[in-house]
Amino acid sequence: PDGNTLAVGGGLGYPAALDEGARTFYEANDDPLAGVAVSPDGRLTATGDADGVQLWKTRNPADARVLTANQGSILRVAFSPNGKLLAAIGTTCTASLWDVATGRLIATLTTPGHYLATPDGNAANLSFSPDGKTVATYCSSSSDSVSSGSFQQTIHDTVMLWETATKRPITRSEEHTSELQS
Repeated sequence: PDGNTLAVGGGLGYPAALDEGARTFYEANDDPLAGVAVSPDGRLTATGDADGVQLWKTRNPADARVLTANQGSILRVAFSPNGKLLAAIGTTCTASLWDVATGRLIATLTTPGHYLATPDGNAANLSFSPDGKTVATYCSSSSDSVSSGSFQQTIHDTVMLWETATKRPITRSEEHTSELQS
């Protein structure tokens, strides 16, 4: 946010922050991660990996809090625009909302259906609206079947909008795509 700090991570990378002004490199931990987000004020960084969500001070990664929820390996994390909420979504396509100040889990947002998102094909993502009143979740999964000697792959995509004040779904959009291969 201040233009001087860069947080990086990736499926095979490690969470870190680089303070350009001080030319200092901060490494959060040594676990590969799939999600990283910096708070709007730049003071906090959230990372997600197979162990869950870690919330740490950007310039002091050793001072990390672990936020727990039953949602599988974390694929994406996001701060609300005002920085008061942190959202994460994992391989089960269940999203969690935490109060950043207390670290308390305040909501679990479950997408109906049977999902098991994976970094190698199925997907899960989330994002806050600019006013922070809505969080969107996206889940995609695929299933394979063989029938009468033909291979069929079905892809199931679901986008849901959730009201952050009530933690209830506003709308849901689904799409199924089938591809038949012999």
